[in-house]
Amino acid sequence: KPELTDSDIIELLESIAGVGPKSAKKLFEAGYTTVEQVLASSHDELIEAGLSAANIALILEEDKD
Repeated sequence: KPELTDSDIIELLESIAGVGPKSAKKLFEAGYTTVEQVLASSHDELIEAGLSAANIALILEEDKD
């Protein structure tokens, strides 16, 4: 399985509802490398990663499906 590049990972993170290019980069820089990691995070953890409350609401909403 080929190694994912940084930009591949950021692109994957962008597939999450509420995550655009800037948020995906912030998540990546905070150490997130999978969609599952992001969806398993708490509101406070995502705030620490630099995301806005509005984005986090969308992310956590998606996880309820």
